[in-house]
Amino acid sequence: MASPLMMTEMYDNALLGIIQHVGNIQDFLQVYFGFLYRKTDFYRLLSGPNDRMGFPPGVAEKMVLKVKIVSILAGWVYRRHGNSHLEDSLKLMKLNYRVHQIFSEI
Repeated sequence: MASPLMMTEMYDNALLGIIQHVGNIQDFLQVYFGFLYRKTDFYRLLSGPNDRMGFPPGVAEKMVLKVKIVSILAGWVYRRHGNSHLEDSLKLMKLNYRVHQIFSEI
């Protein structure tokens, strides 16, 4: 299976095309979250034990917040040392793991 970085880069052209078409990040986010609303169960809440689509209350929001926090940490490491600084990359991986732990506790 491809690494997470390769998986991310795999979609760059498609995502850049959307941003270029809509013209700004705010509208891109509207398109992105609108897609999740229209085509997925991202906004659907589980209402009973037999539901097979959706999430328990708060889970979708936690997923978005977790990605945002990890992105902030990655940006901080990159601004501080660039992509090649191994020690900070390891720290980022540990912080990423801790963020996942914290969110699983909430």
